[in-house]
Amino acid sequence: MGLVLGSKLGLVGLIAASGVWLSDMHPGFALSKQFAGPAFVLAIVGAVLAKVMGRARSLMAFLAAAALLLAPLGRQWLPSAPAAEAGAKPVRVYFANLWVKNDQLDDAARSIADAQPDIVALVEAAEPQLRQSRRIFEDYPYVIGGGRRGDMSGNVIASRWPVERMRGRNQDGLSVVEAMVHAPGRQFRLVVVHLTRPWPFTDDQAQRAQLEQLVNRIRSDGLPERTVVVGDFNSTLSGDLLQQFQEDAGLTAAPARVGTWPAMLPGVLRLGIDNVFVSEDLTVVNRAVGEANGSDHRPLVFEVAPAVRRHQDEDGPYRRFQAGF
Repeated sequence: MGLVLGSKLGLVGLIAASGVWLSDMHPGFALSKQFAGPAFVLAIVGAVLAKVMGRARSLMAFLAAAALLLAPLGRQWLPSAPAAEAGAKPVRVYFANLWVKNDQLDDAARSIADAQPDIVALVEAAEPQLRQSRRIFEDYPYVIGGGRRGDMSGNVIASRWPVERMRGRNQDGLSVVEAMVHAPGRQFRLVVVHLTRPWPFTDDQAQRAQLEQLVNRIRSDGLPERTVVVGDFNSTLSGDLLQQFQEDAGLTAAPARVGTWPAMLPGVLRLGIDNVFVSEDLTVVNRAVGEANGSDHRPLVFEVAPAVRRHQDEDGPYRRFQAGF
C-alpha cells in the first residue's frame, strides 16, 4: 500500500512540475509556474522520504519533478544583477501589503520600526486603518497616497525626505502611486503598484494588460533611470509574466529566494509575489523578509544603491545618477 501511494505521489509531483513547461497551452499551466518554489521544496522532501523508505520509483519521480522546476526557479532565485558601487550609502525601503482586513496595526508599526527604513511603501492601506494608528508614520513627515478616496488610502509612500507626486493615482484599474523622492544629495523615482489577482480569479489577460500599462508608464520618457518599482504583483519571478515585464520595462529584478505570501507558512513554502525591480543604474542589496505586521503578507525590506557601471559612456545614466548619489 505504501509503495503504491508513494509511486502515485511521485507521479503527481512529476505531472505538476511538467506543467511549468506547458504555460502557453492553458492559464492553469501558467499558474503552476507561480508555485515553482514551494513545489521544488516539496519535491525534495518527497525524494528524501522516498529514499529513506526505499521507494526507488517514487525517488526518481520526485527528483525528476525537482529537476523540471530548476529552470524557472533560477530566474527567481538568481537573477542577474550588477554589484553596488563601493562606498555609496544605500537607501533602505520597507514595502508591505498592509491588507485591508488587518486590525493589528500596532504590530505593523513595530515591524516598520524594527526595519528602520528611510522610506515606507504600502498597498492595501485603508484610510480608516491608518487614522487609527498614526504611529506607522510618526517618523515620516512626508506622506502621499494613491487611492481613490484621498491621500491616506490605497497605495502610500511615506518618507523621511520630501516626496513629489509624479503621476495620477489609479490608471485603468491598475493601483499605482508614483513619486520623486528627494533624498539628501540625490533623487530617484519610486513606483508602488498592486496588480489584480491571477486567473481563475480574474480574466487570464488582466494581469498582462496591467503590466503593459505599467511598462508604458515607466518608459514614457525612454529607458528608465533612477527608478525603483516595488509592489504586490500577485505573480512570482518564476512565471513568464514578470520575466516579460522586466525585459519590456528595462528593469532588473531583485532575487526572491524567500516568499512573502501567505504569511502563516514557513518562508520556503511562501510565494514570492511581492517584488522589487530597479533600473540598470541601480541595484538591490540586502533584500530580506521583514517581521510579521498583522497582514496576510510578510513585508519586504531592501536597500537600493547605485550600481557599478556596465557601460563606458561617461555621459550616460550611470554618470548622471552617481553624480547625485
